[in-house]
Amino acid sequence: MRPTSVSFRTAFQSAVLFLVIACFLFSFSNRVSAQAEFCTIDPVGRSNSEGSAFTVPAELHCPCPGSPSFVTNNDRGYEAALMWQGGGVAGKQAGVLAEPFETPGGEPGAVCFMLTWTYGTTSDTVAVDLLVWDDDGGQPGEVLGVVSNVDLGVIAPWPLGAQRNTDFDVEASIVPVEGKFWAGLRASSPLDSCSVLLGADLDGSGAMTYVAPDLGLPEGWQSVESIYGHDLSLALGIVIGGCTNPVLESSWGQIKALYKE
Repeated sequence: MRPTSVSFRTAFQSAVLFLVIACFLFSFSNRVSAQAEFCTIDPVGRSNSEGSAFTVPAELHCPCPGSPSFVTNNDRGYEAALMWQGGGVAGKQAGVLAEPFETPGGEPGAVCFMLTWTYGTTSDTVAVDLLVWDDDGGQPGEVLGVVSNVDLGVIAPWPLGAQRNTDFDVEASIVPVEGKFWAGLRASSPLDSCSVLLGADLDGSGAMTYVAPDLGLPEGWQSVESIYGHDLSLALGIVIGGCTNPVLESSWGQIKALYKE
């Protein structure tokens, strides 16, 4: 009977160990974690490429005489999702995720639409701030336009997610761009939870983020790769209008000042 008892105990211990390992692997491979307030969902070996391609709206609402163009840096398949929360968004530009774009042929244009693919972790509505910057030596420079507290509604969780199309206008004015510029977003509500995460294409590159102070990380503009450990592009798409002489409204100065350091 003793060998049977030992065998039973050994089998029980093995089963417990298996359950512990299984739970660990599940939480690791499908985690919403925060490393210095940085939240990620990155299922190992799993891609969300199916069904996540942007659909460009038929009505572009571009107040420009030239034909609009759609630009994106990703392959429309997202293997991960990420966003800052809490102290990570404590500051004027803190927590924004951004990547570079370029107007067709480097000609003047205007940002008319910003398309996003995000994932929700709550049954409540979520909101983001959308931003456009000029280029300053290979990183975001002056803020050209901000659309704050964009209500995305209720977003489906991973792996579904949802596309949202936002008219990008500031005080009913277009946002002028020429050549290289940057566009991105950050969570605006709620700030203390990872309620919405932006899709990430791990086959892409060039994304940057603005790191808040007091996180134990280098502050200011940093590559997302230095925070996340993998280069990537973001689930963003931009509709650029063919405006040959866009005019910057002087009243934007008050809005841009909110996002200047």
